[in-house]
Amino acid sequence: MVLGYYQEIRSNVLYQSELTYGKIYLILNKLEVNVDEPKYGTPEWDSYVAGIREILESEVGEVWDTSDLQSDFTVESFLAPMVFVTRKADDQRGIMLFQHSPRFYHSFTPRS
Repeated sequence: MVLGYYQEIRSNVLYQSELTYGKIYLILNKLEVNVDEPKYGTPEWDSYVAGIREILESEVGEVWDTSDLQSDFTVESFLAPMVFVTRKADDQRGIMLFQHSPRFYHSFTPRS
């Protein structure tokens, strides 16, 4: 069941939202490989997170951190790099993509 839905997401959702695995890899590569991550909890960390969020927003649009996600969505399950959610405003089920560090969620796509 989950693997079938994963294939559906892979073939439809990512491409419909104009995100391909290559583009996601490039985004993650730019964010995680080419930038040295500072120590968590330092002023440098806060600046780093703000910069990463800005880059990600310019690439994919709206971005949620964990507290934003909890305010707007109910998380059903994870299957990295995706999270299955229900939007609280209208009970619309869908998926989002996420990155690990710093943890940001993006590209909400309603499930049809």
